[in-house]
Amino acid sequence: DALTPQETFSGLAVGGYLIYRFWPQHPSFVDDRAELFGPKIIDVALASDGDARVLDAYDLQMAIVKRSDPLAVALTGGGWIVRAQDEKWLLLAREAP
Repeated sequence: DALTPQETFSGLAVGGYLIYRFWPQHPSFVDDRAELFGPKIIDVALASDGDARVLDAYDLQMAIVKRSDPLAVALTGGGWIVRAQDEKWLLLAREAP
């Protein structure tokens, strides 16, 4: 219920789950079909390593990340808010202006 109907950043495998479970109501930014996304896959790798500027470049407002991912630290330290969480994952949203 915490997802909003907009592209959501996630790791590649999670993107596949989002498509399986929630498409078309909640589009995924990417999934594990690398041949469809070309260089965008490199941006996902950069973001997964903690480069939050990638999310800015694509104007992404939501992200699903593992708690242990460098991106989780970057986003929570950058003002993103936790919309939902469990023991492994965080659903983060850009703080409203």
